[in-house]
Amino acid sequence: MLYLPFVYSVVIVVNSINRLAKLIDFIIITMCYVTIYCLTHNGKGSGNYFTDENDISLYINTVIPFCYFLFLYENNRIKKLFYGTSVLVGILGVVKSFSRGGFLGLVSMIVVAWFFSPRKILSIVIIGMLFASAYYYGGDRYTTEMATSTDAQHGTGKVRIESWKSGWRMFLDNPLGVGGNNFLSRFPEYQSDYFKKGMWGRAAHSLWFTLIPEVGVVGIYIYFALLYYNLKDIFWLKKMGVSCKDNRDCNYMYHLSLAYLASFVGFFVSASFISVLYYPHYWYLTAILVAARKISMDIKCLSINNHDFI
Repeated sequence: MLYLPFVYSVVIVVNSINRLAKLIDFIIITMCYVTIYCLTHNGKGSGNYFTDENDISLYINTVIPFCYFLFLYENNRIKKLFYGTSVLVGILGVVKSFSRGGFLGLVSMIVVAWFFSPRKILSIVIIGMLFASAYYYGGDRYTTEMATSTDAQHGTGKVRIESWKSGWRMFLDNPLGVGGNNFLSRFPEYQSDYFKKGMWGRAAHSLWFTLIPEVGVVGIYIYFALLYYNLKDIFWLKKMGVSCKDNRDCNYMYHLSLAYLASFVGFFVSASFISVLYYPHYWYLTAILVAARKISMDIKCLSINNHDFI
């Protein structure tokens, strides 16, 4: 409910492509500021939703795709430099965080960005240069740390798996959900013998295993319905952009749709290892996507009218 005033404000007020572009540029500038803070504070964020390394890397992974695809879209040299620099700053921020979930989200996001990129050879060159910069910045320690990302038998990986098992048992006992933020207080009832003491207050450390036991079948349906319609809008934007690529506004929306696909992948892969169901990132992205769809309807109508006139 606290997010809805912003969500509705975006949908209502952001009613032109100029306003949409300014809002997205502001989001990128904010990401750069937060990332520079991370780089100068040993990988930690400024607080609240940017508190620890996992939080900051998830946030950065959500915004980097917009920087990357707008870099490919833009012809203005100054803006191109701005978007390109933002991509590099963001990747260095993820490396600095030393977050394994953030690393998996970054890799997944980059793979999707390359797959949907309209310039695959250029993209692979750019991505190679960025990875080389990240390796130079992170060094062997980063490579060694990230090599343990898929280890589910030891350390934090094993603890997360056991927490997810507890979340699943919680859901089976409470198919309508235990209520928002109640995973923490109900966890001791469902924790496995792996934990040697009562773990009251332990988070699920996963968006999905927060969603499933806390909001139950009704909440799961609503969440996945929202995700379905978001993806439907993204592919509509992509198709619309392809149909009138010669129009610069259409081309902007086309690149924006690709950014959204990569952003969602980066967000959800990273979020699979953090309890971020109630973070604002996804809800704000949804608001901006709805605004983009509304604006695109006007662009499409204008394009059709111009074509008929010609």
